[in-house]
Amino acid sequence: MGLAVSAAAFYILTSIFAREILNSSKWKVVTLAFVLTFLLMESNDFGQSIPALAIYLALLVGVAALALRYWLKATWRQSLKIAGSYVGVNLAYSLTLGIIAYVAGSKGA
Repeated sequence: MGLAVSAAAFYILTSIFAREILNSSKWKVVTLAFVLTFLLMESNDFGQSIPALAIYLALLVGVAALALRYWLKATWRQSLKIAGSYVGVNLAYSLTLGIIAYVAGSKGA
């Protein structure tokens, strides 16, 4: 489920901030969405290390912005908006699911 939500979030953010890119090369946007989603799923390997996770997410924003800029030909402003929003949406989604799981677990105890 997380893979589909994350890829859909990237596609939607790209359609919001850079519609002209989406109209000209949808397959590139979809490919980049799934690649970035797989890279984002690797952030689970950092466990409880918040500084390492923050560095990884910052690097992921950089990789996404570079890919958007040089592969999809977006402007720097569009690239940074999409990449930052993508990581932010996924972080908020993960935190929300974590809080729901914690609350549901504590009510059962």
